Amino acid sequence: EEASMPEPAAPTAALIRLVYASTRLPFVTDTEVVDGIVLVSMRRNREVDVTGCLWFGPGHFFQVLEGPTRHVDDTYDRICRDRRHTAIDLLERRPIDARNFERFSMRVVCGNESEALAELIAEHATESASSRTVPTQPSIRTRVDAAVRALVFWRESPAG
Repeated sequence: EEASMPEPAAPTAALIRLVYASTRLPFVTDTEVVDGIVLVSMRRNREVDVTGCLWFGPGHFFQVLEGPTRHVDDTYDRICRDRRHTAIDLLERRPIDARNFERFSMRVVCGNESEALAELIAEHATESASSRTVPTQPSIRTRVDAAVRALVFWRESPAG
């Protein structure tokens, strides 16, 4: 009787990180962000193995999505069709070896932005048209990395 060989493990899907900034429309309340975006996204992201973080302030969104290429791209396409924001700027889309937000189907951060995030948002706010092409300037990658690090290490506000 011949011993059977174990099935080879399925290859792990290539991971990417996609980062964008957008302008939050004035009619979108914080409650709408949490109930209508975050809670829905948490469920959807878990289903397709997408993780990430959403920062939102009074006039902007900044989001990091991580996961298998096809699922991140599909998620981003759906985000681009969402009418609760405009002027969507794709800041980064690149392969990654590991996730920064592996514990979060969607981490949520709101309030005053960090210096790194403020710089990207200010740059986004001065853009006249939305773009779906990834910027190629080396400096943008450095600034995006700094903003992502700020979100990874964001201190939770004490309950009060």
